[in-house]
Amino acid sequence: MNNKLPKLVLIISFFLLSPFFVLFLSAQNWQQMNKCVASDRAENGLFGRSVAIDGDYAVIGMVNSSRNVGSDGSAYIFKRNGASWIQEAKIVASDRAEYDSFGNSVAINGDYVVVGAYFESEDVTGGNTLINAGSAYFFKRSFVVPIELSDFKGRNTEGGNLLTWTTVSEFNTKHFNIERSTDGHIWVKIGIVAAKNYPSEYQYIDQNPKLNEVNYYRLCTMDIDGKQTFSKIVSINFDKSFSFQLSPNPVSNILTVTLPTNDGAIFTVYDVWGRILKHQTGNTERQQIKINDLPNGIYFLNVEQNGKFASKKFTKN
Repeated sequence: MNNKLPKLVLIISFFLLSPFFVLFLSAQNWQQMNKCVASDRAENGLFGRSVAIDGDYAVIGMVNSSRNVGSDGSAYIFKRNGASWIQEAKIVASDRAEYDSFGNSVAINGDYVVVGAYFESEDVTGGNTLINAGSAYFFKRSFVVPIELSDFKGRNTEGGNLLTWTTVSEFNTKHFNIERSTDGHIWVKIGIVAAKNYPSEYQYIDQNPKLNEVNYYRLCTMDIDGKQTFSKIVSINFDKSFSFQLSPNPVSNILTVTLPTNDGAIFTVYDVWGRILKHQTGNTERQQIKINDLPNGIYFLNVEQNGKFASKKFTKN
């Protein structure tokens, strides 16, 4: 009688920043192969809330985000490399939102992964909201696009020209070269930002832009294998001759903007990641902006008047 048992795989997970353990059965003994954690692990992340395995791939859910947004969630793909399991990708919902609990359940079969978000409230069109109706998201493995940018934009700030970009997928990416030009033809590298190799938000501040002229920017994405790709070009007009005043700062309810003239102006409030939160127009020298509905934190107000731009930082408390 053959007492040898076939090798099996057991996955064990725990809550509260729990690691992901893989054990294998050799004869009659279970031996730990690997311990895995999320590349962006966070306090109370609940990494390991759900796990699934198929062949050399495993998917692990983390229902609380690492970006300080409650329970929007994410899932992580790990691939077996010998006795180790290496994170290959991080996936998130295309319409990720607070309290969706994306990653509460996961499944994997071949090139397909399905992730549950049982508190998500919108239908497939992004409307028809039903509270906690729930959704499931299907993903297919692709080998053709190492990185995909969903957004790249820039604007003038008090500290210089702020560039922000967002990736929806990253694989085998080394870093981003930030390049600047004053004519759109001759480019100079002015900085480097390391890649995270999972969907991420990035920013870079050019603290020494060319004054009183248009600055053009682009990203040069460098892969580990040496390949490079270029982003679209964004332009920022850095003009020190135009300015405005803010009061009070810090502010709690109403932000008052004082302009040099009463010509029409456009007012845009951004967060630190460059996301537009408020947008309005006005044609008086003193303009009021309600910001009492914004969370406490640091923001930027960008003003455009007569083709000129300026930006100032303010604090909401």
